[in-house]
Parts: sequence; C-alpha cells; structure tokens
Amino acid sequence: MKKKSRLILLIFCAILFFLIAPLVLFYSQGYRFDFDEKKFVGTGGLYIKVSNTSAEIYLNGKFIRKTGFLSNTALIKNLLPRKHDIEIRKIDFWSWKKSLSIEEKKVTKIENVLLIKKDIPFSILAQDIEDFLVSQDAKKTLLKKTTEEENWFLEELVLENGVKREILTKEDLVKLTQLPAEITDWKWGSPKNRVLLQITSGEEISYFLLDYTSQTPVLSKIDFLDEKTENISFNPKNNDEFFYLKDQVMFKRDLRNKENAEQTFLNNLLTFKTTKDDIIWLSTSGFLFKTDYFGQMIEALNQKPFFIQKEKKYKIEIQNSELFLLENDDLYYLSSEGDLEKIIEGVKGMKFSPDSKKAVYWNDHEIWILEFGSEYKKVFLTRFSKKIGDCFWLTPYYLIFNVEEVIKISEIDNRDKLNIINLSNESLSKNEENLKIFYNELNKKLYVLNQEILFSSEPIIP
Repeated sequence: MKKKSRLILLIFCAILFFLIAPLVLFYSQGYRFDFDEKKFVGTGGLYIKVSNTSAEIYLNGKFIRKTGFLSNTALIKNLLPRKHDIEIRKIDFWSWKKSLSIEEKKVTKIENVLLIKKDIPFSILAQDIEDFLVSQDAKKTLLKKTTEEENWFLEELVLENGVKREILTKEDLVKLTQLPAEITDWKWGSPKNRVLLQITSGEEISYFLLDYTSQTPVLSKIDFLDEKTENISFNPKNNDEFFYLKDQVMFKRDLRNKENAEQTFLNNLLTFKTTKDDIIWLSTSGFLFKTDYFGQMIEALNQKPFFIQKEKKYKIEIQNSELFLLENDDLYYLSSEGDLEKIIEGVKGMKFSPDSKKAVYWNDHEIWILEFGSEYKKVFLTRFSKKIGDCFWLTPYYLIFNVEEVIKISEIDNRDKLNIINLSNESLSKNEENLKIFYNELNKKLYVLNQEILFSSEPIIP
C-alpha cells in the first residue's frame, strides 16, 4: 500500500474514531438517540416486583422477560423517557396493567404487585346462617343458625378443622330471662371462649356473658349493665375485669366478685378506648387524655380543646400512635401538631393496614387512603355508583371489599388507572345486596355470608 493510501486510511480511521467514540461513551452512560425528539436523551429504568408468584413482563406489547422463581423481581434498563405500557401476566391469573412515565436517569418502581387467580374456589361451611362472629384470634367463629320453627341456636365452628359444637339455644335464653328475648348485638369479650351478648326483650335491654370455656357453657346475666351502658370493654391486662361508661362516668368491675360494688375509674368523659398499655379517653372539656390502668394521668394529646356537641356520639379509634375521633359519622385525625382535623364526612368504616403505616376509610360511595408520617397524606382511591359494604386489607398494598353484591380486589397504587378485579365464582353467582364478608389475615381466606349460606374461599394469596 502506497504511503498516500495509508495516510488516507489513517485519516479515515481517525475521523471514524472521533465520530464513534462519543456515541460509545454516550451509550455506556445510558444515553440513547430519541428518533421522535431527534436528539440524544438520558434513559431511565423500571424495577418490578411481584409479591406472590413468577410472571411474564410485557413492555409496549412486547415480551421482555420473566421474573425469577426465587426472586420475583426484574430490572429493565435503558428505557427512553416517555410513557410506557406495562403488563404483568400469568396464565389463569388476572393481568396487571399500567401506563407509567419513565424519567431520565431515574428508576420507576412498581413494587408489591399481587396477581389474583381468575377462579378462586369457594366451599360451603354452613347453611341456615343468620349471622357469624369471628373470634379475636381468628381461629373460630360463632354461627347464629336458624331452624324451621323460627328458633335459633349458637354453634361454634373451628376454622382450621371444621369441628362444630352447639353452644346456646333460644330456649336456653328464654328460660333464663323468662321473656321472649333476642340477641341484638354480640362481641368477643376476650381471647378466651367468652362472648358478651346484648339481649333485647320488648323495650328492655340487658347483657349476658356467655362462657363456654368448659364443656358445659354457662350463660350469666350481668345485672349492673343496662340500656344506659356504653363502651363496654374488657381489660386487656385482666380478662376477668372490664370497663364501661354510664352517664359520663367510667366504671371498673371484676366479674369474679359479684358482691363487689362498681368502682368509679374516671369522671367527665364521653368515650374511651382501651389499648394494650393505656386507656385513651375524650373528656367533656374536649381534650383527649392518655391514662394508665391505675387511672393515673399520663398526658393530654390535643393542644386545643375539641368543640363538643352534646347531641352527638363519639368514638375513638387508635393504632400505635395514630388516633382518630368519630363524631357521629364525621372522621377527625389527630395530627402530629396535636390538632384534630376533619378528614371526611359520612364515614361508614375504617381499618388500619397490617403494617400500621396507612388506614383505609370509606363512605357509601368512595374509598380513601390516609398515609401516616410527619405530615399525613390523604389519597382518593376510587368511587362507585353503588353502595360500598365492608372493606378489609388484603395486604398492606391491596384491599378486598364488596360493592353491594359484587366482591372486588383493588390495589392502592393510584398512578394511572387502578387495577380492580371482580371476584367471580359460580357458588356466589346469586349474591344478595346485603351480603356480609370477612377476610381472615390468619389463613388468607375470605368468608362470605350470602342468602343464609356461609362460604369459605381457598386462600386468596397462595
């Protein structure tokens, strides 16, 4: 090769190097040429985590990869900064879909995706059921069963093995009261096999303690409780002792000593809530106080008094340090500054998330999320034309609830459209509008009372 040819080749290679080197450098640093924008742009990434199963990931309609069997995560790099259509699929599961924006030099995270089976089997647990009450430890339930003679009886059902035993009949109650009586309210009194029953006979209201710890159940009347009694709560530190409110006075009573007179515990309060370590109560002066189980004042919780309206009812809900006050159906939140701020009117229900970092609350048609922190954040989730029934946390990131006769599962990630699925099953094809649901965090099963039949699902989360 002649000297002149070699020189031309050398110059050509040098020019080619100076043209390609910046491109290689740009490429190595995550830059790509955007043909739509006609310029080089920094790329971003997408991190995906599927909580409960391996799955296939599609980006803009194209298959990208599968999440791993041991680690259900995937990191997709070098994506142009624009909106991308993301879909996570698995056969026989509902797909998860969103359109999310990828930003330059940032990783967009999609964490805790939960894929739900399209067909979740349900089985019949019991029939002729008027109502059911799940125990505090979620291991058993009491069933109120009706008979052809328009009578009823209570039956315990152990959820783990399906063992049943009869506890109480309507005849037992009538014999004890000497009056035609019905159960109008009931609550588990403690982790033991004890249930507090509110009994109505005509216009008279009375209370009974049903204790079936032994083989022979015992039903005993609690004479000092009547229609004026409110806020009946067992002492978490002593299951034989409970507190109650009457005429703005809080009393303490030991069930083992029937001769012992009731003890005045606190005065001038409208409502209270027992926790593991303390009692939180609202005074008639509008201040919230924390008291220990000896009745010693610990601290005032709000900085300025809450305006009390005598004709309204008050209720306290608390989880760790997060405190809410219900005034009839208006919900207030105690902020970190010590102020009670109105969150929503017409609230129908409220539940804390399993990780205690959030709360869900809802009215007849809307569901909201409240995220806790130094500054709380209200997040509107969704709205329905039909009435919302009950709502439970499926995980810290998913909800399960019913909208009249339809049972739904929804994520709480409100970026783009929510992924909401209807839980369909042939057993529940004829749902009543007023069906009752209960999600059991212990065994991950959903219990549905529909047309006097109690159903149980297979675990919602495998």
